Amino acid sequence: MLGRLFWLAAGAAVGAWGTTKVNRAARRLTPEGLTETAVGRAAQVGDRMRTFVSDVRVGMAEREEELNHTLGRSSQGAYVIRPGTPDRALPAPGHDVPRPHPQLHDWKEGH
Repeated sequence: MLGRLFWLAAGAAVGAWGTTKVNRAARRLTPEGLTETAVGRAAQVGDRMRTFVSDVRVGMAEREEELNHTLGRSSQGAYVIRPGTPDRALPAPGHDVPRPHPQLHDWKEGH
């Protein structure tokens, strides 16, 4: 008798679990469920893109600092990457955009 009661309870638990899983799967296949899934995945892609852009900006700033150090330039005129700025670098406050050194490039004034 105790064995039959155990198997009855186990069957009821498995049935409840299976019904819940089937209902969740059916909900995901409705138009509202598909919309929620698409919105959630789009948000994830957006977050990953923001992280990627941030990593690229940090890498660009590090590489520019390395190049400035290698070329013997001070970093005062270098671009500063500020959080929340648009997808372009801004010159440091109070400094003009640095121009290439005439001895390092083949260019003449006015050309």
